[in-house]
Amino acid sequence: MKHIKEDTEFGLDMVRGLPRVWHAVQNKIEHQVHIKPGLMDLYKLFTDKVVINPSWHPSNPDDLYDFERPDWTLSDWTPPPLKEMYKDKIEFDKPTIVINNKFIHELSLNKVNETLEKHPSIDLSMGAMIEEDTFCSINHYSMEFIDKLVEKFSDKYKIIYISPIVSDSYFKDHQKIIKVNDYEYLEENHPEVYTIKQHMKNRAISYNIAQFELEASSEKHLSLLGGNCKVSSYFGGDVIVYLSELWKYGSPVHRDGKKGERGIFKTGSWLRHLSGANIIQCNTYKDIFNYIETEWK
Repeated sequence: MKHIKEDTEFGLDMVRGLPRVWHAVQNKIEHQVHIKPGLMDLYKLFTDKVVINPSWHPSNPDDLYDFERPDWTLSDWTPPPLKEMYKDKIEFDKPTIVINNKFIHELSLNKVNETLEKHPSIDLSMGAMIEEDTFCSINHYSMEFIDKLVEKFSDKYKIIYISPIVSDSYFKDHQKIIKVNDYEYLEENHPEVYTIKQHMKNRAISYNIAQFELEASSEKHLSLLGGNCKVSSYFGGDVIVYLSELWKYGSPVHRDGKKGERGIFKTGSWLRHLSGANIIQCNTYKDIFNYIETEWK
């Protein structure tokens, strides 16, 4: 029997766990899957041979972050066709842009200040950095960014918004979420934006399934480094991966000796093998709007 176990961060479930399970199912390989709490609905899409393992650790293999695909994707690895599975679950009256967002503790305030001293030209306008205690969120789509996105593009696109809703169907890892009242803000200021919160209620479905249905509605995805882009990359089209300049110049050194230069998040990285998506890294909000103006509008 083949034992498939993912006991690290959620991103590995998307890019290694699910492809290994789907490969086993497609090839009729006897298997058992050991998963983290909160992901039962995710794996049960493909197999009933699932057991929960409550222990996990927040460490990922170094080769996950390389630009070229890791060796473990070269055999027994077949990404499930999530786009095909979910593309007709919901329809809108215009094309969609999906924002896959989060606000978490990423860099210490000391590290941010140190980085800004070395790189004073880094643009922090439009809420590009949010402080809480002694930490900062720096890779997120701020409410100011969304204000501008809605103003400029909601005539042509339906804007869809996703950010974590902690529940029994959401795997909460070690990263501390910053509460910014994003859903309340959107309900009050942009009721035309359709949120995963609404979708979960309307369809009575879990967070992960709702996320797949919404991502599958679009060919245009605004995502982030981390697990976000590993989800978005399953759904084809353009996947913009926002990796802020603060992260690029201030994050921990990768094994290639460069700060913030994790190849997996670069334009054209191996994430494209999940669905044929076009992976595009942007480092500023300005770069993102320029891309949308040039390529999407």
